[in-house]
Amino acid sequence: MKMTMTMILILVGVMSITGCTKNDSGGDNKNDGDGDNNTISKCVDLQGEWEITTSENGKTFVENRKFTDCNFVFQETEENLVNIESGALFEVGTKIVQPNNEVVKTILVTVTGNKSKVTSIVKRDEFNSNNECGFNDWEVNVVKDLTNTPCSEVSANQKNIYLVEDGKLYMEPENAVKDTDGYSSELDKINFSTKK
Repeated sequence: MKMTMTMILILVGVMSITGCTKNDSGGDNKNDGDGDNNTISKCVDLQGEWEITTSENGKTFVENRKFTDCNFVFQETEENLVNIESGALFEVGTKIVQPNNEVVKTILVTVTGNKSKVTSIVKRDEFNSNNECGFNDWEVNVVKDLTNTPCSEVSANQKNIYLVEDGKLYMEPENAVKDTDGYSSELDKINFSTKK
Protein backbone atom coordinates (compact mmCIF):
# COMPACT_ATOMS: atom_id res chain seq x y z
CA MET A 1 0.00 0.00 0.00
CA LYS A 2 1.40 3.36 -0.95
CA MET A 3 1.98 5.64 2.00
CA THR A 4 3.56 8.79 0.56
CA MET A 5 3.16 10.43 3.92
CA THR A 6 6.57 9.09 4.89
CA MET A 7 7.85 12.00 2.83
CA ILE A 8 7.73 13.80 6.14
CA LEU A 9 8.52 12.72 7.00
CA ILE A 10 6.79 11.75 6.32
CA LEU A 11 6.59 13.85 11.05
CA VAL A 12 3.59 12.61 11.34
CA GLY A 13 0.99 9.55 18.54
CA VAL A 14 1.44 7.60 21.48
CA MET A 15 4.25 9.73 22.81
CA SER A 16 3.59 12.56 25.18
CA ILE A 17 6.21 15.13 24.31
CA THR A 18 6.85 18.12 26.53
CA GLY A 19 10.12 19.26 24.95
CA CYS A 20 10.91 18.97 21.29
CA THR A 21 14.61 19.59 20.91
CA LYS A 22 17.71 17.66 21.72
CA ASN A 23 21.17 19.05 22.29
CA ASP A 24 24.23 17.67 20.50
CA SER A 25 24.96 15.26 23.34
CA GLY A 26 21.55 13.65 22.85
CA GLY A 27 20.07 14.89 26.12
CA ASP A 28 16.91 16.91 26.33
CA ASN A 29 17.34 20.68 26.33
CA LYS A 30 15.93 22.37 29.39
CA ASN A 31 15.25 26.01 30.07
CA ASP A 32 16.94 25.99 33.44
CA GLY A 33 17.09 29.74 33.79
CA ASP A 34 20.86 29.96 33.66
CA GLY A 35 20.80 32.25 30.62
CA ASP A 36 22.14 29.76 28.12
CA ASN A 37 20.34 29.27 24.82
CA ASN A 38 18.77 25.87 25.53
CA THR A 39 15.13 27.01 25.48
CA ILE A 40 12.73 24.24 24.51
CA SER A 41 11.14 24.68 21.09
CA LYS A 42 7.48 23.68 20.79
CA CYS A 43 7.63 23.40 17.00
CA VAL A 44 5.90 26.79 17.00
CA ASP A 45 6.31 27.39 13.28
CA LEU A 46 4.55 24.08 12.50
CA GLN A 47 1.50 24.54 14.76
CA GLY A 48 -1.91 24.14 13.13
CA GLU A 49 -3.14 22.44 9.96
CA TRP A 50 -1.42 22.37 6.59
CA GLU A 51 -2.60 20.97 3.25
CA ILE A 52 -0.82 19.85 0.09
CA THR A 53 -2.28 18.54 -3.16
CA THR A 54 -0.04 16.54 -5.52
CA SER A 55 -0.51 14.39 -8.61
CA GLU A 56 1.27 11.18 -9.49
CA ASN A 57 0.56 8.80 -12.37
CA GLY A 58 -2.71 10.58 -13.13
CA LYS A 59 -3.96 10.31 -9.52
CA THR A 60 -4.52 13.26 -7.20
CA PHE A 61 -3.47 13.05 -3.56
CA VAL A 62 -4.56 15.49 -0.85
CA GLU A 63 -2.60 15.40 2.38
CA ASN A 64 -3.58 17.21 5.56
CA ARG A 65 -0.87 17.66 8.17
CA LYS A 66 -1.87 18.66 11.70
CA PHE A 67 0.68 19.59 14.38
CA THR A 68 -0.03 20.01 18.08
CA ASP A 69 3.18 20.85 19.91
CA CYS A 70 5.52 18.29 18.33
CA ASN A 71 2.92 15.58 17.76
CA PHE A 72 1.45 15.11 14.32
CA VAL A 73 -1.35 13.44 12.41
CA PHE A 74 -1.12 13.21 8.62
CA GLN A 75 -4.15 12.24 6.61
CA GLU A 76 -3.66 11.46 2.93
CA THR A 77 -6.68 11.06 0.68
CA GLU A 78 -6.44 9.44 -2.72
CA GLU A 79 -9.04 7.86 -4.93
CA ASN A 80 -11.33 5.78 -2.64
CA LEU A 81 -8.73 5.49 0.14
CA VAL A 82 -7.69 7.49 3.22
CA ASN A 83 -4.37 6.81 4.98
CA ILE A 84 -3.63 8.22 8.45
CA GLU A 85 -0.19 8.38 10.02
CA SER A 86 0.60 9.69 13.51
CA GLY A 87 3.67 10.27 15.61
CA ALA A 88 6.02 12.86 17.05
CA LEU A 89 9.15 14.77 16.13
CA PHE A 90 12.16 16.35 17.79
CA GLU A 91 13.78 19.48 16.42
CA VAL A 92 17.51 18.80 16.37
CA GLY A 93 19.20 21.82 14.78
CA THR A 94 19.70 23.56 11.46
CA LYS A 95 21.44 22.85 8.17
CA ILE A 96 22.14 24.70 4.92
CA VAL A 97 20.60 23.00 1.86
CA GLN A 98 20.10 23.57 -1.85
CA PRO A 99 18.83 24.91 -4.20
CA ASN A 100 19.44 28.34 -2.63
CA ASN A 101 21.68 27.76 0.41
CA GLU A 102 18.66 27.99 2.69
CA VAL A 103 18.81 27.38 6.42
CA VAL A 104 16.33 24.62 7.29
CA LYS A 105 15.45 22.85 10.53
CA THR A 106 16.59 19.29 11.02
CA ILE A 107 14.23 16.92 12.78
CA LEU A 108 13.92 13.34 13.96
CA VAL A 109 10.54 11.83 13.12
CA THR A 110 8.98 8.89 14.94
CA VAL A 111 5.91 7.34 13.32
CA THR A 112 3.87 5.51 15.94
CA GLY A 113 0.67 4.58 14.14
CA ASN A 114 -0.82 3.83 10.72
CA LYS A 115 -4.50 3.53 9.85
CA SER A 116 -6.51 3.36 6.61
CA LYS A 117 -10.09 3.30 5.45
CA VAL A 118 -11.63 2.56 2.08
CA THR A 119 -14.33 4.93 0.88
CA SER A 120 -15.97 2.93 -1.90
CA ILE A 121 -17.42 -0.52 -2.47
CA VAL A 122 -15.06 -1.04 -5.42
CA LYS A 123 -11.97 -0.32 -3.27
CA ARG A 124 -13.38 -2.49 -0.44
CA ASP A 125 -13.87 -5.44 -2.79
CA GLU A 126 -10.38 -4.94 -4.26
CA PHE A 127 -8.75 -4.84 -0.82
CA ASN A 128 -10.69 -7.87 0.43
CA SER A 129 -9.88 -9.96 -2.66
CA ASN A 130 -6.18 -9.00 -2.41
CA ASN A 131 -6.09 -9.60 1.36
CA GLU A 132 -4.67 -6.07 1.62
CA CYS A 133 -2.37 -5.63 4.64
CA GLY A 134 -3.36 -9.12 5.82
CA PHE A 135 -7.09 -8.31 6.08
CA ASN A 136 -10.01 -9.67 4.08
CA ASP A 137 -12.73 -7.93 6.11
CA TRP A 138 -12.42 -4.31 4.94
CA GLU A 139 -15.61 -2.25 5.28
CA VAL A 140 -16.50 1.06 3.61
CA ASN A 141 -15.72 4.11 5.80
CA VAL A 142 -14.45 2.01 8.72
CA VAL A 143 -10.94 2.87 9.90
CA LYS A 144 -8.61 -0.13 10.19
CA ASP A 145 -5.49 0.01 12.39
CA LEU A 146 -2.51 -1.12 10.29
CA THR A 147 0.09 -0.82 13.03
CA ASN A 148 2.13 -4.04 13.25
CA THR A 149 0.86 -5.31 9.88
CA PRO A 150 2.75 -5.77 6.58
CA CYS A 151 1.53 -2.26 5.61
CA SER A 152 2.79 -0.56 8.76
CA GLU A 153 5.36 2.17 8.39
CA VAL A 154 6.05 2.59 12.10
CA SER A 155 9.61 3.78 12.55
CA ALA A 156 11.81 5.73 14.91
CA ASN A 157 14.19 8.62 14.39
CA GLN A 158 13.80 9.19 10.65
CA LYS A 159 15.95 12.17 9.74
CA ASN A 160 14.17 14.93 7.84
CA ILE A 161 14.26 18.67 7.17
CA TYR A 162 11.69 21.45 6.84
CA LEU A 163 11.35 25.18 6.29
CA VAL A 164 8.37 27.43 6.98
CA GLU A 165 8.51 30.55 4.84
CA ASP A 166 5.84 33.00 3.66
CA GLY A 167 3.02 30.77 4.96
CA LYS A 168 4.34 27.67 3.16
CA LEU A 169 5.77 24.46 4.60
CA TYR A 170 8.61 22.99 2.53
CA MET A 171 10.11 19.58 3.19
CA GLU A 172 12.67 17.31 1.64
CA PRO A 173 11.74 15.77 -1.72
CA GLU A 174 10.30 12.29 -1.86
CA ASN A 175 13.13 9.75 -2.25
CA ALA A 176 15.65 12.41 -1.21
CA VAL A 177 19.34 11.62 -1.41
CA LYS A 178 20.84 11.85 2.08
CA ASP A 179 24.17 13.43 3.04
CA THR A 180 26.67 11.65 5.28
CA ASP A 181 24.87 13.20 8.28
CA GLY A 182 21.71 11.32 7.27
CA TYR A 183 19.75 14.45 6.32
CA SER A 184 18.69 15.52 2.83
CA SER A 185 20.90 18.11 1.17
CA GLU A 186 18.01 19.63 -0.77
CA LEU A 187 14.62 21.15 -0.13
CA ASP A 188 11.57 20.51 -2.34
CA LYS A 189 10.53 24.02 -3.38
CA ILE A 190 7.94 22.75 -5.90
CA ASN A 191 5.63 20.70 -3.65
CA PHE A 192 4.69 22.55 -0.48
CA SER A 193 1.88 22.72 2.07
CA THR A 194 -0.13 25.83 2.81
CA LYS A 195 -1.66 26.65 6.17
CA LYS A 196 -5.43 26.06 6.39
